[in-house]
Amino acid sequence: MFCSQCGAQAESGARFCGVCGKKMAASAPAPAVVVPPVVTAAPVKRGISIWLKVILGGAGALVLLLVGAVYAGNWAVRQMEEPVQAHLEAIRKDDLDAAYALTSAGFHENVPQAAFLLMAKAIQPTLRQSAFVVTQAAAANANAGVVTGELVDNKGKRSAVAFTVVQEQAGWRVHEIDLDPQANNAGVR
Repeated sequence: MFCSQCGAQAESGARFCGVCGKKMAASAPAPAVVVPPVVTAAPVKRGISIWLKVILGGAGALVLLLVGAVYAGNWAVRQMEEPVQAHLEAIRKDDLDAAYALTSAGFHENVPQAAFLLMAKAIQPTLRQSAFVVTQAAAANANAGVVTGELVDNKGKRSAVAFTVVQEQAGWRVHEIDLDPQANNAGVR
């Protein structure tokens, strides 16, 4: 005989359960035995660990960041080179007013247009026979940089030249032209 309250086995003919004290029924049926279902674990699929995913994701992000930085750096350098090339092209084409317009306000304060015209006329023959090859462009800060290179004439003769450029509201402008940067501290006077 079993207790209907706690399921403990009681002696035959007992009036009360010896475990919980509940009054025993005359013939209490044995409690149903509940057998929990057997759960079989599904096979564990082994994939890429979370740490490997984190490392690969971080490495991919770093590569994208580096590519972006290189692209941004090249873009910034090209932005400094463009006014230099445009300036030289305007002098080659004898459009000296346009060449002077591509110079900075500070250049205008230090070099009157008449003096610039004389200098431009003096270097025009060399420029007409030469190509400007940029060897380096570097920003000194967000608003100034130096573009150095060589004028290479049709006979292969190379002449060093450096342009200091500054950022103004209208964009990058030529601020200084150094036709002998080696003698003048690598293009910075």
